[in-house]
Amino acid sequence: MNTYALPGGFLFVNSGLIRAAENEAELAVALAHEIGHVAARHYTRQASWGDILNYASIPMLFMGGWPGLVAREGLAFGTPLALKKFSRAFEAEADTLGIRYVDSAGYDPTALVDFLERIARTDKGSRGLFAKMLSAHPPIASRVRAAQKQIQRELSPRPQYLIQTSEFVLVKERLAAIENGQHVPRRSTSTVSDPPPVLRRAKTSPDE
Repeated sequence: MNTYALPGGFLFVNSGLIRAAENEAELAVALAHEIGHVAARHYTRQASWGDILNYASIPMLFMGGWPGLVAREGLAFGTPLALKKFSRAFEAEADTLGIRYVDSAGYDPTALVDFLERIARTDKGSRGLFAKMLSAHPPIASRVRAAQKQIQRELSPRPQYLIQTSEFVLVKERLAAIENGQHVPRRSTSTVSDPPPVLRRAKTSPDE
């Protein structure tokens, strides 16, 4: 259940992510997150920091005895942790950019909150301090809180948001058929019988 981008903007989507997304808005916000990584040049910036840390370790190769050994082992242990910290900061920034992108495109930005909360309910990973240090992503709970605050603080409510289209439904149908070894449906996405897009309308009164 993942999507990732390469420098230059090439996006790759695992089939598990499409299966996990309950609607098109959730898939859109995952893709927007990856576009945020590319737009902010996160991979280039992280590679640059990795080169800097590698160059900083060169003088330690000439240190002898226990001080040199301790220094080299400390850098070998600390470098991945430092890069993980950069990675967590980049993930948070990609969430911020992704929310802005999906809102501009007309999708419901709260889809990120829905998606993360559903992942959190099924996440059985370790919660120890060391596991958090090695994690490349911020904790899901903090991502949810940050997304909720950003949506409330930055975004103006729209009359309606796009949630689902027939194209996304067709993609899921074709994916399920491929994985089950069944005949792949060939119906057009532009047929008259296709259902209209599913919209989420904003509340007009506190009682709604």
